[in-house]
Amino acid sequence: MPRNAKVGLDMKLYRLPTTSTRASWGTVDSNGVHLGVAPAGLVEVDNVRDITPGHEKGQADTSIRGSKYRLRKGTLRDSTLEIQMVYDPDDANYLAFLRAFNKNEKIAMAVLDGEASAEGTRGFWADFEIFNFSDPQPLEDAVIVNITALPTNSDVNPEMVEVTGS
Repeated sequence: MPRNAKVGLDMKLYRLPTTSTRASWGTVDSNGVHLGVAPAGLVEVDNVRDITPGHEKGQADTSIRGSKYRLRKGTLRDSTLEIQMVYDPDDANYLAFLRAFNKNEKIAMAVLDGEASAEGTRGFWADFEIFNFSDPQPLEDAVIVNITALPTNSDVNPEMVEVTGS
C-alpha cells in the first residue's frame, strides 16, 4: 500500500450549521486549490456509511477538418455528492438534511480526506441543495437514507481546499 494511502473510513463529511454563512476557505495556490484554516463551527456528519463525491467537466467539440482526431475543450465543471446515512430520526445531522430537503435550503458541506483541523487535509467545499432524500426499507437490513446533493447558487463558488493551519 502506498505510504499515504487512505481508506474510506478515514474520510470525513462536515456541514456548517444553517445559522452560519459559508465563506471562501482561503487563498488560491498555483494548482487552483484554496488554502487556509477550516471554518469555525463545522459539524462532523458521523452517521454516514458511504460518501461518493464526483467531479467532471463538460466538453465542447472543437474538431476541425485539418485534424484526424476529435478535439475537445473543457467547459463547466459538475460536482455531485451521494451520501448514504443510517436512518435515525433523532440524529441532528439527519434532521439537518431532512430540513434542507423539505425547505429547499442550502447546506454548506466539506467532503475531506481527514480531520478538518489537520494540516494537509484536502477536499471539496461548497453550498449544496438536496435533490434526493429517499429511504428504501429492506426486509432484512438497516434502513439507509440515500441523499443526493448538488452545488447550488451561492455568494462563494465551490472550492477544492486544503487545510494549511489550525
